Amino acid sequence: MAESAVEISPLEVQLLELKKISFLGHGASGYVDLVFYGGQKCALKIGQTASALPSFENERKMMELIAGAGGAPRVLAFCPKIPALIMTFCGAKDLVDVVEKRRFRDERDLLTIALQLTQAVQELHQKGVVHCDLKPNNVVVEMDDEGRPQTVHVIDFGLARPIGGKHTPMKTCLPREW
Repeated sequence: MAESAVEISPLEVQLLELKKISFLGHGASGYVDLVFYGGQKCALKIGQTASALPSFENERKMMELIAGAGGAPRVLAFCPKIPALIMTFCGAKDLVDVVEKRRFRDERDLLTIALQLTQAVQELHQKGVVHCDLKPNNVVVEMDDEGRPQTVHVIDFGLARPIGGKHTPMKTCLPREW
């Protein structure tokens, strides 16, 4: 089994946030900053409200279970009071950025990315986890200096479930495609 993440205080999270390197992105439940933690660049994901805690706890549990499979980040630390997660940094270019901004050299690169993504999802399933929110901005692609894809990482496991698990039905007035 993978190493468990260490618990950190809200003060430690605030200090990391004050010294952040840059803003990486945001989603429905929070935002992500690039920070230094433990001598390395890491992603600090912070929940917008305390109601995000169950999603963050689920994400931590799923990432500990998969232990880097599928190129997933590894969770290093968490703060249940904010909520916040510190994870290894997988890169800043998601699939939307790579494809829409044509940050690849030719069409063969897209095939390489598709194959690596397929392999990444297979690794997750072999670990017994279904992502449940696979979309272009939850796929990070590391590119070399010549614009060739090197590694694909699946990120954001807040909605992930063990194989055979399920989500409770959502009550909403807005229909969701997923």
